[in-house]
Amino acid sequence: MSERLPVFPLDLVMAPGGRLPLRIFEPRYLHMVKTCMREEHGFVVVASDGEGFAPMGCLCQIVDFDQLPDGCLGLTAAGDSQAQLSNPARDEQGLWWADIEALPPESDLEPGEPEADLVNLLVSLNGHPAVSELALEIDYESLSEVTWRLIELLPFETDVKQSLIETSDVAFRAERLREALHELQSESDG
Repeated sequence: MSERLPVFPLDLVMAPGGRLPLRIFEPRYLHMVKTCMREEHGFVVVASDGEGFAPMGCLCQIVDFDQLPDGCLGLTAAGDSQAQLSNPARDEQGLWWADIEALPPESDLEPGEPEADLVNLLVSLNGHPAVSELALEIDYESLSEVTWRLIELLPFETDVKQSLIETSDVAFRAERLREALHELQSESDG
C-alpha cells in the first residue's frame, strides 16, 4: 500500500535505523516539518542525483526537534524502512511529494568470520566523537545494521552509497561494501 509523502532530497543516503541531524531553514522544509507533525506521518530522505533524485530512499520519522541558536529549526530524523518512490511532483511551495511504498524488512544474517573486519571497522567508527553524538543504537549481530551504518558513515560518493543501499541481498551488499572499501583505500594510497 502506498501513501503520498514529502520527499527531502539530500546529497547523502540514509538507511533504516540511521539517525540524521538536520538544520531546517528553507520555508518549504519548515512547511514539511509542520505537515509531518500535524498529520503524524514521516517523510522520505532520498539521495539527489543532480537532475532529480533516486527512486529509493528511507522513510523517516522526526524523533527530536529544537530551535538552534541561529534561529533555525534543528531536528533529528530516524530511519524506519526503505521506501520505493513513484510519481514525484512539486507542490506550490517547491516541496517534492511522491507516492511511497515502504519496503518490508530484508532477510538478515548474523555477521560471520568473513564480515569481522566490517564489524571491527564500525566499532572503531562508533567511538569517534562525531559518530557518538548521533547516539546510534547499533546491533553488531545484524549484518544489515552493520552494512547500513558503514554505508552512511564512510566517505563514499553518493552514487556508490545509493547503489549499495539498493542492494537487497545483505550478504552480497557486504561483499560489495568490502570492494568499495578496497577501492577507497586504493584511491587514498595512490
